[in-house]
Amino acid sequence: MNVSCMCERDNNVCDDVTRVRIALCLARCALTVTLRCVQVVKLLARLVQEEPRLARKILVPLKDLILKTKAKSVQYEALYAAACTIPYVRCAL
Repeated sequence: MNVSCMCERDNNVCDDVTRVRIALCLARCALTVTLRCVQVVKLLARLVQEEPRLARKILVPLKDLILKTKAKSVQYEALYAAACTIPYVRCAL
């Protein structure tokens, strides 16, 4: 729908094939961003095992990612990564 609005707003003649191609391209881009985000979160979780001091620094961004993202796969991986980093965080009591 957004693609058709853009085409009509710009006074371009967009046929249905062009609209479908643009919509598929946008869907692929969104999927790619989600997959990349999942890969980055997995990488951070693995890096914490090698560098435990990193755990304190990534907990807040992971929390924000869990709360703000709508992609369930990203939420799951961020939650898993946060759970994996908990043993490496020292409690300041």
